[in-house]
Amino acid sequence: MAEIFISYKSERRPAARHLAKVLGAYGFDAWYDYGLIPGEDFERRLTAEMAAANVILVLWCSRATASDWVNREAREAVRTGKYLPCRIEATALPEEFARADTINLTEWDGAPRSNVLDRLLADIARRLDRDPLGNFNRIRELDEDWRGYGAPSLAEFALGEALTPESATTLSVAKRRSKLEFAPPPAELSPDLVEHWKNAQSGEPESLLWIAWHYENGRGGLPQDKNEAVRLYKLAATQGNMHAQSNLGYLYQTGGGGLPQDEHEAARLYRLAADQGNAGAQANLASMYRTGRGGLPKDDAEAVRLYKLAADHGNMYAQSDLGYLFESGQSGLAKDVGEAIRLYTLAAQQGNEWAEDRLQSLRDQA
Repeated sequence: MAEIFISYKSERRPAARHLAKVLGAYGFDAWYDYGLIPGEDFERRLTAEMAAANVILVLWCSRATASDWVNREAREAVRTGKYLPCRIEATALPEEFARADTINLTEWDGAPRSNVLDRLLADIARRLDRDPLGNFNRIRELDEDWRGYGAPSLAEFALGEALTPESATTLSVAKRRSKLEFAPPPAELSPDLVEHWKNAQSGEPESLLWIAWHYENGRGGLPQDKNEAVRLYKLAATQGNMHAQSNLGYLYQTGGGGLPQDEHEAARLYRLAADQGNAGAQANLASMYRTGRGGLPKDDAEAVRLYKLAADHGNMYAQSDLGYLFESGQSGLAKDVGEAIRLYTLAAQQGNEWAEDRLQSLRDQA
């Protein structure tokens, strides 16, 4: 559970995601509802996160003011004394919230190092009773990433069309897609891939990912062709598809698909995917931080943070690795056999054999 809950309108997720990353670079743990599925679990998780948070940061924009869900979360924030409002767009707030002192982020250029952030960081520090603790390397990485987007304002990024580093170049998405090369679909192509094949020809990233995976594994009537899989993963990854980024990162890490083994490139791709909430990338990046690979510093705190994110999203490898850290009391965690058993059980239920072995070992010791 995080100490800061970010409430926002779903169309403004890029703003929430970027702000959460920036706050994290200053030592504040912020949560927004990426990676959740609709339904009962969705509402239960939101309620639990709001209850656990010390600060509920509401990102107000024209869409948020009209959102019943955001208004409801803001109302709960006021009731519990956790309300911290921020404007990301010049808009009138609902009457019940209009008199509250609201932080203005409409002029923030999105840079992690900005005077505009001072008031927000100071307010959060006061509420959490501790000063911001900036991670210089992480702030620098975020700053470089932001400049890769063309350094837009947060309002431009959050309220306009989705931006990617590639869209900041002179080569448009349409031009990139026009360069795709696809042979006619093979006669043996599985019927459920026909539509994906057609969409992949026009550059649709989800379909590129799906066809790439089938080439990588030789499924759906496609021959196993890892070189073609890599080509298609790259096309989807450059459009920001987190699953393609994660899969491509793994191929670079292992030297698969005809790629040279390159842990630095793997770490870069894992970071892109992890920041979008991809649990597999979070788990792999956590392992790299724990061992100091891929050009990353050895950072137990960051490794644990990423393991926890991935474990919460149901990744069995993160659950089993985190379980071991709790069992052995490593990476800055207090030894907690009960928590280890809980995590091992979650992983074992998904078929993780190593977690099953650890559970049996702990039973034998009891």
